[in-house]
Amino acid sequence: MGAIAAIQNLGNGAKTAEQTFEIMDGVLRSKAADLVGHSTIPAQILNVEGKVVSTQQIPISQLLSPKASINVSSGAKMDRFMETLKQTKAGSAPPPITVTPGANGTSISNVPLDPVGH
Repeated sequence: MGAIAAIQNLGNGAKTAEQTFEIMDGVLRSKAADLVGHSTIPAQILNVEGKVVSTQQIPISQLLSPKASINVSSGAKMDRFMETLKQTKAGSAPPPITVTPGANGTSISNVPLDPVGH
């Protein structure tokens, strides 16, 4: 299914099991939600022009990260991730992540924290 057709189907409430989304903004929030055990996260879905076409809960299992790992090699980077994780554990609703339909990237559940910064 092409990106335009996928967006049109989402707008009609249709979902397919194979639909995946590339994270444009929100890798840390997505990983924190995954680690805490959330099954979905709020997301704004962009079309090919970069315009928001829908805001909805997206299954964590359908998210793909552009990053192979999350760099936590400095104190500031680790603190930022830990604060995101702390807020997620406390039940704070994160701002929606930004995604686009696509199949490139690494499944968020397979994105490790990288203490070295590769």
